[in-house]
Amino acid sequence: MKRYYHIFLLMFFMLVSAIFMSSCTKNFNSINTNPEDIVTVSTESLFARACLGATNGPGSDFQQYYDVYRDVNPWMELWVNNGGNPAAFNEVGSNFNYRYGIYYSSVGNYLADVIHKINNMPPDQQTKYQDELAIAQILNVYYAWYVSDINGDIPYTQAFQLRYGGTDQPVYDHQDSLFMLWDSQLKQAVNTLKSSNAAQQANYGNYDLFYYGDVSKWIKAGTSLRLKIAMRLMKRNPGAMQSIVNEVIASGDLMSSNDDNWIFYARNGSTGPGGNWDPTGFVAPKPMVDFMWNTSDPRMGLFFQKNDYDSATFVALQQQGKISPDSSWNPRQYVGMFCSPDAIKTSLGRRLIFRDTLKQGGNNILLDTLSLIQYRLFQAEYPDQNGNIGQGNTPFVLLTYPDVCLMRAELAARGFTSEDPAQWYYRGITASIQLYDQLASMAKIFNYNQVAVTQQAINNYLNNPIIQYNPAKGVKQICVQEFINYFKQFNEAWALWKRTGYPDSTTDLMREKLTVGGQILDIPRRAVFNNVIKGGPNYQNAQAALQHMASDPDWGSGPSDVYGRVWWDKK
Repeated sequence: MKRYYHIFLLMFFMLVSAIFMSSCTKNFNSINTNPEDIVTVSTESLFARACLGATNGPGSDFQQYYDVYRDVNPWMELWVNNGGNPAAFNEVGSNFNYRYGIYYSSVGNYLADVIHKINNMPPDQQTKYQDELAIAQILNVYYAWYVSDINGDIPYTQAFQLRYGGTDQPVYDHQDSLFMLWDSQLKQAVNTLKSSNAAQQANYGNYDLFYYGDVSKWIKAGTSLRLKIAMRLMKRNPGAMQSIVNEVIASGDLMSSNDDNWIFYARNGSTGPGGNWDPTGFVAPKPMVDFMWNTSDPRMGLFFQKNDYDSATFVALQQQGKISPDSSWNPRQYVGMFCSPDAIKTSLGRRLIFRDTLKQGGNNILLDTLSLIQYRLFQAEYPDQNGNIGQGNTPFVLLTYPDVCLMRAELAARGFTSEDPAQWYYRGITASIQLYDQLASMAKIFNYNQVAVTQQAINNYLNNPIIQYNPAKGVKQICVQEFINYFKQFNEAWALWKRTGYPDSTTDLMREKLTVGGQILDIPRRAVFNNVIKGGPNYQNAQAALQHMASDPDWGSGPSDVYGRVWWDKK
């Protein structure tokens, strides 16, 4: 618990310092335009603030509410709206794409300040801050890439420089050039960390909310991020991807265990209860639950709750005449809902939505036929049925060892490397199960002791005929496991589907066809490009970016065509 105590102290310090700074500076605009105002703020404090924004955790609740809960997760069939997905659930609302604002209003600003502050130190002092500079660069690349992932061309090389004599009209860097620049910056940052003498370097320490100043972990995070970003090039520039893949694998610096995971564990109280973090209103999806049930996936109970129909409740309902006396209890209590709006209208769909009422102690209790998601995996403070607030920690996952294993498995299965795909496939599955068991335990999910993972359960899963690696369908099997592993990484689940097309109707985990009135629903692939209002800030550069992206026939019909594609998402 030492780390969480440090997080508590740090967040308390940041709150106090924010109040202090607000009373000692003229206004927020002054901080953003006057370079002298940033001199008294330490690089460590600035980096901690950037970490909080980059976690997509505390401070990013609107992104969770809109982007994750109500858009991407239902689109990707990671969960379903309670009562079934509505007819227009594939439409993008005006509140989508909070990541863009987070980067340009906080994360990018703080990291630019760290970088500027270090680069303008006296030479003898500057050499002592090279590790901090490199780590700030890694985090900056991560979040800029995350923003560009659905926005395409973005301001980067000229961004955040106004108060340091730069322009208030930054150009939009083209996404294809950014991929190469990011890889170069990550490579340089990792090399800096590897070549430095840690004992002679300044260290973020507990202001580093991810690795607490552990340089060896940042080396692995930066290298693994190179691999993650390179995977996006698979269709656009496989040669560049191949070169990066060869280099990072040969380096030996990729994540090698779950101890290396890039995860932020928010202290208890950071995500609720209630408010935008509240995950109620969503139920388990039928495709994923059916697949996990049929394969005895140990993660099923970590992702989803059992429904209310245990044997005692079933008997009570029979005694109250709610269920036929000749009916038999079905011990399967993990039940998912159809994802397609049309399927809700079928007899089975209506039955799944139906809720029985059980009379108990003078009260009427509504029973859920469907499995709810494990609320505390997304909001650790979620109260139990007696109103007791959860005491766990909410995890926010950026990049993990299971990700790396399964990427290496996919690359091998596709012939990009000579590694054994089966070996990395099994390693990835095992690491993913162990990771989610750890996340569930720390979040203190409901009934964790009943669903905690055993080694025997992992062995049984790996030996399941559906799960055992089959080279004839190896890529599809690996992509299914990548998808399941991304249950807490909404953007990666979405990106996997865009990059590979999987899961689909041909994979063992069969993606459901989404229809309304028999018409197939398109799923969004990017954000609205909404920076082209004439007379608006930086209009000319935004217009130039739009014209550049629109020259790609995959881009779509215009700025608002969210069913079009950014550069990396090639057809």
